[in-house]
Amino acid sequence: MNSFLQQLFMHPAMRRGLLSAKVSPRPTPPEPTKAEAERNPQLLVGCRIAIEFLGGRVYEANVVGYDPTSGKHTIRYDEGGEVSYVLAEGRQGHENGRYAILPTELTGPEATLEVLRQVQRTFCYLRDSEMRYFNPKALVDSCKCLNLEFSVYQQNDASEFCDKLLDRLETGLKATPQGTKCLQHALGGKLISQKLPKDCGHRYEREEPFIRLELQIRGKESIEESLSAFVEGEVMDGDNKVECELCGMKKAAVRRTCFGTLPNFLILHLKRFDLDYTTFETVKLNGRCSFPMKLNMKPFTKVGIEESEMSTASKAQPQSPDDNAAMDDDGANDSVENATSGAASPTKNRSSIDNIPTSPKSNSDPEYEYRLQGILVHSGVAQGGHYYSFIYDHDSEKWFKFDDEDVTPFDPANIEAECFGGVQRRTWHGSSNSMEMEVFSNALMLFYEKVVPIEADSSMEVDEEARCEYESEVWKSNEVFLQNSYLFDIEFHEFLREMVQSKYIKEQLPTPPNPTGSPTSMDGVSPPPAASDALVSATSSDEDVHATLARIGVEFVLTVLLHSREKHGVARWITVLAAKFAKHKHICKWFFEALSTTKRAQWLRGLVFECPDSIARQSFVHLVSRALTAYEAHIKIDGHAADLQVLQAFVATLIEFLDATSVMQQTHLEECYMLIRNCAEICPTLRKILKDSDMIARLVNFFLSDRSPQALREAFPSSAVPPLAGRFASPDYQYLLEAIISILGLPRRTSESVLAEGNAQYSHRAVLSQKAQEALTEVFEQFQQQGSLGLEQLKAILRTCSSTNSNTPLIDQKAAAILTKYGNQDNPQAVELDGFLMYYTDAAVTSSKNVLQDLRALGFGEDLKRLPPMLPQSSTVLEGLSALSRGSLLTDVFIESALEEDAETVGDLLLRLSIGDRTTSAILLRSLLHCMNSTETGWKCQPVVDVCSQVAQKILAHECDFQQELIELAMVNPEVGLISTAENREKIRQRYVNNSHVPQFIFRQIVLILDLQVKSVKVKAWLMAHRSMWEWMYEWLRLESLKPALGGRTLVLFREPAKLETLCRLGELLGIPYREEERCYIVEGAGYEDVNGIYRSAAQTHDNCLIYTCQKEDIDYTLFRCCMPSKTRRWYISHSPNKSLLGTMTDEDFYFLQCHIDDELPPETGWKVWAKNEKTQPPAPTVRLYSSTIGNVNGVAINGEEFGEGDAVDCGDGVDGDADADTVEYDDSEDEIRVSNERFQAVHLDNQEDGDRSSGPDDFM
Repeated sequence: MNSFLQQLFMHPAMRRGLLSAKVSPRPTPPEPTKAEAERNPQLLVGCRIAIEFLGGRVYEANVVGYDPTSGKHTIRYDEGGEVSYVLAEGRQGHENGRYAILPTELTGPEATLEVLRQVQRTFCYLRDSEMRYFNPKALVDSCKCLNLEFSVYQQNDASEFCDKLLDRLETGLKATPQGTKCLQHALGGKLISQKLPKDCGHRYEREEPFIRLELQIRGKESIEESLSAFVEGEVMDGDNKVECELCGMKKAAVRRTCFGTLPNFLILHLKRFDLDYTTFETVKLNGRCSFPMKLNMKPFTKVGIEESEMSTASKAQPQSPDDNAAMDDDGANDSVENATSGAASPTKNRSSIDNIPTSPKSNSDPEYEYRLQGILVHSGVAQGGHYYSFIYDHDSEKWFKFDDEDVTPFDPANIEAECFGGVQRRTWHGSSNSMEMEVFSNALMLFYEKVVPIEADSSMEVDEEARCEYESEVWKSNEVFLQNSYLFDIEFHEFLREMVQSKYIKEQLPTPPNPTGSPTSMDGVSPPPAASDALVSATSSDEDVHATLARIGVEFVLTVLLHSREKHGVARWITVLAAKFAKHKHICKWFFEALSTTKRAQWLRGLVFECPDSIARQSFVHLVSRALTAYEAHIKIDGHAADLQVLQAFVATLIEFLDATSVMQQTHLEECYMLIRNCAEICPTLRKILKDSDMIARLVNFFLSDRSPQALREAFPSSAVPPLAGRFASPDYQYLLEAIISILGLPRRTSESVLAEGNAQYSHRAVLSQKAQEALTEVFEQFQQQGSLGLEQLKAILRTCSSTNSNTPLIDQKAAAILTKYGNQDNPQAVELDGFLMYYTDAAVTSSKNVLQDLRALGFGEDLKRLPPMLPQSSTVLEGLSALSRGSLLTDVFIESALEEDAETVGDLLLRLSIGDRTTSAILLRSLLHCMNSTETGWKCQPVVDVCSQVAQKILAHECDFQQELIELAMVNPEVGLISTAENREKIRQRYVNNSHVPQFIFRQIVLILDLQVKSVKVKAWLMAHRSMWEWMYEWLRLESLKPALGGRTLVLFREPAKLETLCRLGELLGIPYREEERCYIVEGAGYEDVNGIYRSAAQTHDNCLIYTCQKEDIDYTLFRCCMPSKTRRWYISHSPNKSLLGTMTDEDFYFLQCHIDDELPPETGWKVWAKNEKTQPPAPTVRLYSSTIGNVNGVAINGEEFGEGDAVDCGDGVDGDADADTVEYDDSEDEIRVSNERFQAVHLDNQEDGDRSSGPDDFM
């Protein structure tokens, strides 16, 4: 639609003719105006109206009745259903009270005239408007009478729209004084249908008017070829002979169509949409079809065809000049005789249509010349696409691309690539790759303008002084548009902001009195007595100026700036207005009065509940918060009862809009919750008002939504209102939960950073934040002795951080390491404050989370402030709340839902609500345990578990009468108890396909139990009294911590440090001393008897396997595995003076065995004698398991029982052995291998420490 209308508009004659048409004005609508309907509501019955719902959606309906008693209208919606309500008020949760009366849909001649009126209006806007584009909605609505194939709001075929629109315009112009002359003059062309019988010379012709010409392009390379095919004609012979009326008999004839009268504006439609007879679907023909910039139409007219026929005949049969002249005279006479319309008339001439020239340049005649004026392009496929145009502008003599509202210059040299279609060669990744691709953007309609147009008669002259009836509307629109342009101009914004900031107003300061009574002027003249009154008047006037400027600024920000796209400088505006609020109390009062009275709908509802722009909503909340901060400061100094009334009215307005919002549609309510939170935090007065008005119950109702208790649903009917159109995504409820916390007067959870953001002096060095330094200094002062921390004090701090009562090996090592690195230079056994802070600085660089955990264990909160030792009873927190608000907070559904939504935010709130209350404490503890049990294991969900654990610790540590009940619930409740759930998971472990998460879950439960017993003496006492229920956990953890699920390795007896520490803590609680895991092998039967004996596992590893040693008379014999450079493995029984140089030339080898890489345990048989050692004597020994502290794990038995791994392997099959596999002699390569290993060890000796169980020298080979 847009593209075709743009083509018509850019044709000057068409534009002037349509705009000059005098169309009768639209008849007075029968429906009343909105003002009349408000005075007499009965007039709305029978009218159609558009009703706006909450959220901005609009629905059309019919008013079918009115009840004068109640003032309610009966509305029947098009989607179905009838309702009755006061139209101007709406319904809660549905209509918002805004509606518009729809005009009656026109039919018949009036509908046709309305199309013409809207075309005129559209063209008038396009010609005179200053706007970038015009919205043609009224024109689209009026085109419903065109009866297009699809709805007018969907895409239709451009050619169909062209035909039906021009037909309606022609019909509408007939009713105007000017008539249809403008259309006929521009588009009035005629086709001649000819019937040419053979052998008799008679000719029959019939003229037919046309507006556009449809050209077949299938198989055609150009429009000239298509035009030639159009006028080629068809030979009617045989059974298809036609009757010659003058001869009275049937004869062979030629039927053809050619152009008679050519229009000034030629529209050619390239038929690119055609039926595919294979699939019987409409397809788009994207083949190449070229068209010229200048088109000669003479070869396709009657005159041109006849001239071509005469020229062909004259070449075939020469004639005398007289005969030629006679023939010309006969032809001229025939032309005169045939200038009739309607029925066919016979003539004497006949000729064939062969050899029609396909090149229009062969018959150049200015009267038949056309130049390209416009191209309508379709981009896409038959089922859908996009229309746009290329149009030549006569005024600027340039081409432009019209793509909806975007108009850009266009180079006509690109017409071939943009409009001809076909295929194009495309390249990508440079020029190395290319392929031919079909072009889906090609010309659909061509618009040609006659070079020498037909002159219009005098009756068609347009009165240049005549004005279109829509010009006044356009000028008013321009005035509004220009005002808006100035209003949204950034320079104007800057000017207005500086003016509101009062940069150009001098501050009038009162002149101090002169104590001596001397004159104040230089000439000794005293000021007049009325000067003080003038000064007071000037000061008062300045106050009024400042107040006026502040109001202007607020109006501008809320009605202009927040509605703009860029919102340039909104933060600076808020700062300027905040300064005004802080200086003038009456401005604050005016602002909050406006929010609850005159501007309530425009500002409060529009910018908080309905605005779709989150930046605008947040900016408005920020401005209201700054204003409230200033107002609260003024009230503290000079408060009155009127101020309380203003705040009450503001809260009442906020509640009114909140109650009118459905709880099932909370699309834009996050900023509303933020506003409520800020109000409660900033102003104690507002906090009390919010508490008294049941705001907490409302917020809980919105939070629970369809899960709300029956009491809340009855109190707030909006909870039962269904959503308007499907439930939107659930919003972030963090602000809502924080609002509840603030209304109760509790501190909101805020997180502080451990490290400062930047250090100007040492930009490359990490520095603790100020609050972190203060917290750690307080810890230092708590544990220090004589101004420093010794080894015992450091252990005490580490024990507190790790929640244990005794020293573990890890704590001892860590405390010693701190002393070594951060100890005082003069006294290395003491750490001063600077060293203590430096230790935590380095720890924060590595992991700030660990530092926060230590501070939390030491009694600090997320804000790095010391937590109070005792919390108040829940009755104190709930004091002053109504029964509805109190009940909503204490319901189990709220507690469980809040923990699931944001446990970190509501943890402290729920704790304070439950302290001292049996029922609430049980509900909260059960919810906490359920939340922890349902949370996935892993680091991602650990913050939630940490918060729940802290809250549970505080609940169980609180001294009360029902503390024992809570402990039993936490430990052995069948559904959520820590011990019960851990035991149940272990029992059903085999049911899981991948059960690696089960050990992680049980380990987490063990850690939680250990943390609880540290924080609560009664929890520890209960555990000791019910030892039989949970003592299985020690043996379970001792074995599972060596398995991969918990990060361990059984074969090398390795545990992660965290698991080792937990095992020590658990053993400490049970009274089980920690013992290093050990595995022993017995070597027996060796010919060299000194190597026989029991070999015990050492802490060191080699080639990712344990080494085993046997002490005999100051000689250590070693059993170990070694990796060779050929990637084969061998077990050795050797004597190595230095365990760090195993596998080098320093070893004295006795026996060896070649094995698989999977043989991580010493094989029993298959050992061979090391021939190079003279001490070694056959037979070779056997090696079998003697004892193990970890029991039967991975096929390993105890005390020499049979086990599944470690058998000798035949080196001939299945082992990638070297050349020595079947011999006992070394070749030179083995010596080189030993030397290579020795050199490698020497290079890496600095990285090896005794007792390292995680790596060995051959790990790198």
